[in-house]
Amino acid sequence: MYNNGVSHLTAKDDLHGVSEIMSWLSYVREKRNAPIPIHPSVDDWDRDVEYTPPKGVYDVRWLIEGKQEDDVFLRGFFDRGSFREALSGWARNVVCISRKFY
Repeated sequence: MYNNGVSHLTAKDDLHGVSEIMSWLSYVREKRNAPIPIHPSVDDWDRDVEYTPPKGVYDVRWLIEGKQEDDVFLRGFFDRGSFREALSGWARNVVCISRKFY
């Protein structure tokens, strides 16, 4: 069901599946009218986007999440480690994202 877009994510075993469920639930407020969960980030709030797309074909995920080049990490739009692609097995030329608040 993953490849036809019915499932958003897959898990290699039950423990990984429960971990994925808990991760998705971390986006939900604890109770009605509670503040949205925000976790500390490894990135500063006023940092620059360091990755510059080349002319021609490139992977748009690098602009979103950043890219490791040699021993340097070029930051993208999202905080480092917060990008998570959903439905990556379906419509491979479309990037579907969910933003993890760090």
